[in-house]
Amino acid sequence: MEMVASILSPIVVETGRLFCGSSPEIKGFIRFKRNLSALEKEVKSLTDLRNKVQEEVEPDETHKIEWHREVGRIILEVNSVLEMMTADYKKLGGCFFHCNERYKLSRGTTRLLKEVKRLLKAGNIMVNKFLLILDDVWETIDLDLLGFPQPEIQTGSKIILTSRYLGVCKQMKTDKQVKVDVLNDEEAWKLFTRNAGNVTTLERIEPLAKAVARECRGLPLAVITMGTAMRGKTIVRLWKHALNELQRSVPCVEGIEDKVYKPVKWSYDKLRGKNTKSCFLYCALFPEDFSIEVHELVRCWLAEGLLEEQENYEDSINRGIALIETLKDYCLLENGHHKGTVKMHDVVRDVAIWIASSIGEYIVPDRYLQGFPALRLLNLSGTRIQSLPLSLLQLHDLRALLLRDCFFLENLPPLGGLSKLQTLDLCATGIRELPRGMENLSNIRQLDLSRTHYLKTIQDGIISSLSSLEVLDMTLSNYHWGLKGEVEEGETSFEELRCLQRLLVLSIRLKGLPSPGSEDLTWINRLIRFQFFIGPTANSLPTKHDKRRVTISSLDLSGEWIGWFLTNASSFVLNHCRGLNQMLETLVIHSIDQFSSLKSLTIASSSSSLRPEGGCAAHYDLLPNLEELHLHDLTYLESISGLVGHLGLRFLRLKSLDVTHCPRLKYLLAYGSFILDLPNLEQIKVNFCENLVELFHYYSEQSFTPEPVVPKLRTLELKYLPKLRNLCRQDELWQSLEEVDVIKCNLLGKLPLTAQNANGMREIRGELQWWSQSDFDKDTRSSLQPFFKQADMEVRPMEMQRIDGTVL
Repeated sequence: MEMVASILSPIVVETGRLFCGSSPEIKGFIRFKRNLSALEKEVKSLTDLRNKVQEEVEPDETHKIEWHREVGRIILEVNSVLEMMTADYKKLGGCFFHCNERYKLSRGTTRLLKEVKRLLKAGNIMVNKFLLILDDVWETIDLDLLGFPQPEIQTGSKIILTSRYLGVCKQMKTDKQVKVDVLNDEEAWKLFTRNAGNVTTLERIEPLAKAVARECRGLPLAVITMGTAMRGKTIVRLWKHALNELQRSVPCVEGIEDKVYKPVKWSYDKLRGKNTKSCFLYCALFPEDFSIEVHELVRCWLAEGLLEEQENYEDSINRGIALIETLKDYCLLENGHHKGTVKMHDVVRDVAIWIASSIGEYIVPDRYLQGFPALRLLNLSGTRIQSLPLSLLQLHDLRALLLRDCFFLENLPPLGGLSKLQTLDLCATGIRELPRGMENLSNIRQLDLSRTHYLKTIQDGIISSLSSLEVLDMTLSNYHWGLKGEVEEGETSFEELRCLQRLLVLSIRLKGLPSPGSEDLTWINRLIRFQFFIGPTANSLPTKHDKRRVTISSLDLSGEWIGWFLTNASSFVLNHCRGLNQMLETLVIHSIDQFSSLKSLTIASSSSSLRPEGGCAAHYDLLPNLEELHLHDLTYLESISGLVGHLGLRFLRLKSLDVTHCPRLKYLLAYGSFILDLPNLEQIKVNFCENLVELFHYYSEQSFTPEPVVPKLRTLELKYLPKLRNLCRQDELWQSLEEVDVIKCNLLGKLPLTAQNANGMREIRGELQWWSQSDFDKDTRSSLQPFFKQADMEVRPMEMQRIDGTVL
């Protein structure tokens, strides 16, 4: 390399006196000079690279050995050519502007420069290059100790590290720091729906799903975990519970604690310094998404004694500001909405509350409430208290005692002295019996015992003495009310409820059906809302008409009279009950009026054919206001027509028809003597009925007008119907259709659609093969093509659920 430099020097020095030619010659010389300079630089780089490669070359690495030889050859050639240039330069009297000589020199340097660059590129590919990714780094890593050279001396190599602690980045001298921001609402919702699936599109679920997604506050890990955990869950109460728990900073679903809370807690655990952790937890006292003034926060810490009190005020403020920066470095605080403020991300705040509530079991001192004699509301909901202090009994003005979700609370002190108490919320507590003295609470209006999974007994006389009681909620309680003769001595009975003259809302479980012959049940008529879950396993999914719901499960209904329930219920569920045919026969024989209140009927998990053997039929529509009909897992059901004829149903107000897992079903309804049309039906869902051939069966096409049987149908869902061929008459058109799902219905060639449907169509989901082979005419297919979406063929748990919430 020294030889090259010495050759180039006299040429460069003489340039100032060589301008003896024309302008083109000057430009040619300048280009030549630039090539020489570039060649000198590239040859030097090539020599350095050869030395690097030579240090690690192995005997069997023939490609490196060959490259090495070629580099030696090209360096010799460069030296040789430059020596020749120097000789020519002297021979021509110090002038390079002779045309022929300039042309040869220019070609020579250009060629050599290309060769050198080619070898440099090949050599760089062979070299000490790498991309090292270090995830979740918490302490400085000595790269030299690990055998990784620093990137600045390793051309082309990169080191990427991720950390929740900015101090690591500083200590490792990162060149560029990129903060990963949270997702905006739209991005978070898209990510949530991708993980939660189609359940988020359900009308009753979507608002709750969006609220749950918002509670994740754009944190991708939280969004993914919550979405995955709620995938396929169609029970509204589960979504409400998840939302409620998130709002209370409780890790409510599987994965949240391990995947979201614990990584954040790891940042908390890494905090060092006296009271640093306490200062962090203190920030959770401020509201969600609240921008905290930095100086105000430091003053609060100082007042609480969390900062060093021996320092002067100025030093304490400086220490507090430095501590805030430390918390920001650990990603536990972030800049607020305004300059000079900080805030907690809502998920970080949830973790802080979770950490604070996990420090130990709460035990409230006995004298804790002595200083609050005028207290009217005491809310300890969601805490981990195990007992209540005796000083509670001195709160004679207390109106509301809220202990919801106090899971560890098993016993309450006698409450008889709280004579002004109006609301007692014991939802999801661990109580096994009601507290002593409750019979004295004559002013209590609301008693919530829902989700009391350990409640075993209610003493006789307690409930009936609550003369002001308006709301008694025992939804999902372990306690089942019994009739007289069914309960043990000293235990309350169902008949006791009739004493509550002000009762308006009631939700309870019953062991069996009350008998109207032996008990006056007219008191039920005055209830505004009620839910009766009758039978040992009674439970059901919610419907739109649950204001007055009756669910009967796992009972023999043969000979039973349920008309008094139907007279008042808006929603009626029969699940896994025997004797349905006999019950229906009794219903028709003894009915003297219509059951006009009923709007939703569900029959599930039964081997009855729903075709009473007696053959008698009602003379009028027994369910004139029915809006929803759900039929699930009915083993011997061949058609709904038998039920229709027996009960005189006309379905004039029916809006939704849902049939699932009926293996013998051949068609839904026969179009003719009873049903001429379904004027208000908006939704049909038929799934997993392997013998269904057609939806609507027509005895004679010529005897009916071409008017559609479902003029207002908007949603049609057909899934896993391998024998389905027809939906309706060939010339029939369903003009109101907006959403269509056709999955695993390979024999269904045509839908009652034309190009006219394109005006109102929103989506057609199905398999690509089915769509391409369907019998649409050219214009119809062209008009509807923009609305077609290839279906996800996964069978989701929500599609396999029974009416009682279990999964098939």
